Amino acid sequence: MKQKIILSVMLTMILIPILGISNPVYAQTTDPSSIERADDIRYRYKFENGELWRRLYNYSKGEWVGNWELVPD
Repeated sequence: MKQKIILSVMLTMILIPILGISNPVYAQTTDPSSIERADDIRYRYKFENGELWRRLYNYSKGEWVGNWELVPD
């Protein structure tokens, strides 16, 4: 009887670390709306008095950037 108790305790001590306790691991997710993106800045063009002018425009914010400049030939 004593041997059965000792054997069961030994098996328990051996199997507990092997089986272990599992913890679920979840993938980290990011909210797509929280991702910062670079501003969309492009040139806008106009003809005035036969000359071509350009100015940077920020399409993301809807505002002008800088001043009008003459386009070099």
